[in-house]
Amino acid sequence: MAEIPDQPKRSASDFAHGVVKAAISGIPTVGGPAAELLGMIFGPPLERRREDWLNRLADAEGEIQDKVADLTLEPWLEASSF
Repeated sequence: MAEIPDQPKRSASDFAHGVVKAAISGIPTVGGPAAELLGMIFGPPLERRREDWLNRLADAEGEIQDKVADLTLEPWLEASSF
């Protein structure tokens, strides 16, 4: 069974990405659009890690659904005295 991963945290690369984007946005006239373009081309590292984390969670959830689909209540119903 897939292990449920821990949620990703901010790292030094996330800070560096923010600093670079802020520095670019400070350039007169073209800074704002250039910073947005940087964000579109090179998304924040945390966002990429979050996407990977969500994909791994979806895989684990799929495995759980497969196991639950095979689960039946007959043994418990036969043993109970309703």
